[in-house]
Amino acid sequence: MPRGTLRRAIIAILLILAVSSPRCSRTRDMKARKGGPRKQLLQVFKYALYQYEAENGQIPHDPDGTAAALYKLRPFIDLRSLPQVNGRPDLEFDAARATLVNNPFDYLNQPATRLEELSVNTVVIAEKDACATGGQWLLLADGLLTFAADGRHVAGELHDQ
Repeated sequence: MPRGTLRRAIIAILLILAVSSPRCSRTRDMKARKGGPRKQLLQVFKYALYQYEAENGQIPHDPDGTAAALYKLRPFIDLRSLPQVNGRPDLEFDAARATLVNNPFDYLNQPATRLEELSVNTVVIAEKDACATGGQWLLLADGLLTFAADGRHVAGELHDQ
C-alpha cells in the first residue's frame, strides 16, 4: 500500500473516532440548544424583568413561590413572543391562580431586590430540568444569558464565568 494512502486512512479513522466521541456529541448537542425555546423564553423574561424593575423599583417577589413571582411579569410579556413547542407556548400563564403552569425555571425570589444591587454573576433565573437537557441556561444579574454545561446551578448563587 502506498505511503500516502495509509496516512489518509489513519487520518480518516481518527476523524471518525473524534466526531463520534461522547465529548464531541455533547458539544453538538449544546450548539443545537443555543437557539432553543428555553433560551428564547429567558430572553423574553429578561426584558420583562427589566421593565418590571423600572416600573416598580425592584424585581418581582411573591411569598407563594417562584411561579407566582414570575407571573407578575405577565403584563410586560407579549404572549405572541413566547416560543412554541409542538404548536403550544412553552409556558402558560394561569390568571385564575396567578401563577405559571409548567414553570421550567428557578428564580431569585427575594423581597426588595434590585438587579444593580446584586453581584453581576448572580444567577437570577436558571433552568430547573438541567439534567434532562445536558446543561442549563442561566440569566445572570448583569443581563448575560449563558449556558452552563454542568447544569447544577440554582437562582441566587454566584456563577463562575
